[in-house]
Amino acid sequence: MRLFWVCILLLTCCRPVYAALDQGAARLGYQIDWREEEELRNKFDLNLRGKADWLRYDVAGSFYAPQPDSGDSALNVRLDFPRWNKNLKLHSGVKWNEDYRYFSERLYYRWLPSRDLHVDLDYTWQIREAERAESSRYEYHLNQEELSAYYLWETWRFFSSVLHAQKTYPAQSIYTSTKWQLEEDLSWQCRGDLQLGFAYREVTGFYPFDKKINYDYWRCYYEFRSRFSPSPRNDFFGSYRISQWEKGLRPYRDDRKLKLSWTHDRPQKTRILVKLELEDIGYLADPDDIQPVPDEDDEDEAEDEAAEEDYHSRRSAILSLEYRKTLSKFSWTTQVFFRRTDYRADAVPDSDASGVIVKLRWKQRPWELHSEWAPFGGSRSLTAYYRLKMVYNI
Repeated sequence: MRLFWVCILLLTCCRPVYAALDQGAARLGYQIDWREEEELRNKFDLNLRGKADWLRYDVAGSFYAPQPDSGDSALNVRLDFPRWNKNLKLHSGVKWNEDYRYFSERLYYRWLPSRDLHVDLDYTWQIREAERAESSRYEYHLNQEELSAYYLWETWRFFSSVLHAQKTYPAQSIYTSTKWQLEEDLSWQCRGDLQLGFAYREVTGFYPFDKKINYDYWRCYYEFRSRFSPSPRNDFFGSYRISQWEKGLRPYRDDRKLKLSWTHDRPQKTRILVKLELEDIGYLADPDDIQPVPDEDDEDEAEDEAAEEDYHSRRSAILSLEYRKTLSKFSWTTQVFFRRTDYRADAVPDSDASGVIVKLRWKQRPWELHSEWAPFGGSRSLTAYYRLKMVYNI
């Protein structure tokens, strides 16, 4: 807490400097997280933004004190040069934990051949260095390129992206890999109150030094979605996803997921949100026969990684009801959820769970106070957690 008040004092003293230079703004936050069976986490957030005729910058940092076993502290800087080239953006960042330091550079450029067509070129370079000698075997270098296009034609919107990533491990060449990713997304506003969409993503991973072909993988998903808004106060959304996954050139998983939601806005800034999620996860091979890559950390597959904690085929249903009320300075959200999990294996007992999550927010500039209470966990995890965050705006 002492560090939090010191930072507030420094930023307060610097406020005239921000205002005089470039209409800058600063934001400082302090967050406390407690999760069942884990240590208390103290996290400090810092954000500085500013703009001038020739420069726009955004500095964002998240720092744990002390650094926990899981979770990364990070500092990122984004620079734009509107006078020189308003379509060019530069990103630089560093993040660290008890085992590694990550240094990354990103170059982003947008080309506008016409008003309806955007072509984006994105290049990222990253290196991971070990903080401990026993972690040095998993150091790597990453080079990633992505080419994407966004096209708008009357009531149609089309997005396409191709990504290539090369990750090289100097000490453990068997983990060196090449990743290709193709993504397509098409949406159609067929009526004023109805939108239809289709998305497809395919990812391939190839490990050239793995002679046993245990690490190579292929995964894809198809997603159909629709949004129906019969009135300004009511919005219905639905999506259905089919995903397939192969590991070591063998069938591994076959999933189905259905999501339905209804949002109803009532007078006096009141919102009711109802969500239903049905999921069928089917393992086609024994996970014990497939050796996992110990360093596979693909952020795009975070949801699947969470599902990988349980290697049993199962069907699950999650129903949540949320009530949100917003006043001038205060708002609160109450969510009640119910979850049912049916395992296909008789040896694994089925499970039922329910709980409530309460979120409170109070804003009185320059202060903000956020809190979240989940004594029974969330819809995905039954681990209880509590969060308190204070924010000071300059």
